Amino acid sequence: MEIGNKEEIRKRIAELRRLVTAEEKSRWDTAIRDRLFLLPQMENISGVYCYIDIRNEAGTRQILEKLWEQKIPAAVPKVIGRDMEFSRIGSWEDVSPGCMGIPEPVRPDALPDEFDRNPLVLAPAVALDKKGNRVGYGGGYYDRFLSRLMGGYVIGLAYEFQIYEDILAEGHDRAVDGILTPDRFMVCRRDRI
Repeated sequence: MEIGNKEEIRKRIAELRRLVTAEEKSRWDTAIRDRLFLLPQMENISGVYCYIDIRNEAGTRQILEKLWEQKIPAAVPKVIGRDMEFSRIGSWEDVSPGCMGIPEPVRPDALPDEFDRNPLVLAPAVALDKKGNRVGYGGGYYDRFLSRLMGGYVIGLAYEFQIYEDILAEGHDRAVDGILTPDRFMVCRRDRI
């Protein structure tokens, strides 16, 4: 897709997401999960920072379940003021609806230092371009989190209709290192392979 301003992009993608059927979502989410676990970026990770999908976002629920099954530490965010704090979870019983209806950790659980040794971050996006520029939902939560992250590899999860040719990035925007869709994995930053 061509370039557009962020509000136009958010509106267009929201319309397209509403059209995604339950069958498409399930099939696409399974493909994303399967592709993710084949990536070399999954090797030797110390943990996964992961969002929990809502409203037809690229799905992470199957990913979280496979992480738990493989005993790979997974942490999800809780909104606190203008920031997010991540806590480790090990089952769906560890979350309940929070900010904007998004499932959040029930109990704060400080992550051990080793979690940040080599983490993988799965970032939500309204839209992404092939350089890794990301349009979020406008709150800046992930941009602030990613600007504080000292290491790790950041993958934006998306469906194909969310990929744009070019998105105008602003100074506070934080790009992703790679993009994973049901059909492909795109490396956006060769220096971060």
